[in-house]
Amino acid sequence: MMKQNTFIDMRDENEKIADNFSYIEVDRKDIDGDIISDLILNGERNGSVLYVIRNAFTPDVAQSLVDSFDAKLDETQGGNRPYDGYVNAAQIGATQFLLKGEEYVKGVTENNLNLVPVVNSLRDEEVESIFLTSFLEQVFIQKGIHFGPARLKGGYSSFISLRRWLDNGEMSLWPHDDYAQLSIAMQDNFEIAKTRRDVVSFNACVEAAKGGGMLKVWNYKPNENTRRRLGVEGKGYPYPLELLENIEALEVKLNQGDVYFLNASYLHGVTSVSEGKRFSAGRFIGHIGDHKIVYWT
Repeated sequence: MMKQNTFIDMRDENEKIADNFSYIEVDRKDIDGDIISDLILNGERNGSVLYVIRNAFTPDVAQSLVDSFDAKLDETQGGNRPYDGYVNAAQIGATQFLLKGEEYVKGVTENNLNLVPVVNSLRDEEVESIFLTSFLEQVFIQKGIHFGPARLKGGYSSFISLRRWLDNGEMSLWPHDDYAQLSIAMQDNFEIAKTRRDVVSFNACVEAAKGGGMLKVWNYKPNENTRRRLGVEGKGYPYPLELLENIEALEVKLNQGDVYFLNASYLHGVTSVSEGKRFSAGRFIGHIGDHKIVYWT
């Protein structure tokens, strides 16, 4: 049940609570492209809004990426994302957060000078084990759908963004939805704004926190009316924790080497890290037309 006189007064018929709200987890050898396809095309698989793939890549591959990332952080004096008043993270790679398409694509070009050497420090098969890009291309080409980077004129989205999450207070990453950001992309017709149903978030756990750092997903998908009332339109961040106290939620511990696909139109966040570090590699995915799925960061 929802907390009275808070969310319930702000909801309307366009907002969604999933039936059979749940998640699916499998080992790498049992990965099912049809489940990932359902999440991206339909937003769920029989009520499951999260698909976790355990042990997708090895500890050695993870450590190689950590080492390259840390070296680049040292070289760039902390990465390319200064604190924006919302998310405190050390980052290599571009983000579309709060940016129109042209601004984002320009950032991709600039930040690729640092990102590409980090990714290219891995062998081809190691990159694939983390990001599953070729796997997804094959899953969707069999359905007559192109899977690739989002485009704006002559520019393209980033392959991935790498982040080590720093202290953001009570949560490492506060409750948010990632669909909200598409409204800014509409301003200059960046094609991610055509996402039909939901934004799916892909994340790889490169470095796992020893204490805390749990992925938390709430069974609540807000709409633009709620974002406007809470003052988070255009960014979807942050939603007040106290408004979510009585909302059904999942908490999932992620280990080094795990990857997941999440319907990121549902509110989600990461609990505070009490011990160790949390480093992830991520991108967003959207179905923008009958025969096209794109990713961006």
